[in-house]
Amino acid sequence: MAMIKTKRQHEGDRTEILRFLNEAGFLPVPPHMILVHLDERYRSVSDEGVDYALRFLQGKGWVEIGEEKILGKPRRIMWAKITPAGVDELDRRTPEESGVRE
Repeated sequence: MAMIKTKRQHEGDRTEILRFLNEAGFLPVPPHMILVHLDERYRSVSDEGVDYALRFLQGKGWVEIGEEKILGKPRRIMWAKITPAGVDELDRRTPEESGVRE
């Protein structure tokens, strides 16, 4: 039986994905590595759940994704990486802040 997650749990999953991508620097990470990381952090997420979370984070501008496009098949995420806006979000930086100190 599949566990139904709360809104807070979904938000926690997305935050953990963003943290993991931040640790990777600006290097692309395949979705299966994200799944393994979440599993190690005791956050059970399905392939579809990771796909949904990555597309949500992409829509916010916090993650960039690379997709494989095959005619007649749904697009498949091949990699994801954090954007500078994603780093700002993790750091709780406002849009007016540059992210560097003088």
